[in-house]
Amino acid sequence: MALRLLVDECLSPVLVNVGHQHGFEAHHVVHRGWEQIRLFDIALRTALTLSNPPDLVNTILEVDVDGSVRAYDLPEEES
Repeated sequence: MALRLLVDECLSPVLVNVGHQHGFEAHHVVHRGWEQIRLFDIALRTALTLSNPPDLVNTILEVDVDGSVRAYDLPEEES
């Protein structure tokens, strides 16, 4: 079974080509069209339930593909 790569949206789509050059199956999430609009809508609706107007400074919202949301504070940096 060949190794498959999924390049995150915060990384350059050009990395897919680099993966292909090395013989890997590679895809970029932007090119996959994976429910991004629906998940972003869920994230924004959740933000509005936390505070209105939303104050998400140092807050992480994780939205899973099933629509579940986890909100938590960004961990403090260790000294």
